[in-house]
Amino acid sequence: LIRPLRQKLDTIKNPTLIIWGKNDRVIPVAHAQVAVKNIPGARLELFDKCGHMPMFECPEKFNKLVLDFLAE
Repeated sequence: LIRPLRQKLDTIKNPTLIIWGKNDRVIPVAHAQVAVKNIPGARLELFDKCGHMPMFECPEKFNKLVLDFLAE
């Protein structure tokens, strides 16, 4: 992640769900791992066989995960 953004991640106080495709060739999964380590209480969900756009590539799984997260 770019340094200015990384330095501010720990200021996020809201519940945070990070959804990432394991096969993302645009932004590596390592960026998601940095984010989840630096956002207090964040949760990371990695989608197998999914790239940069999990909301389009795996819509049913994505929508269920988001709706369940919002219901918590």
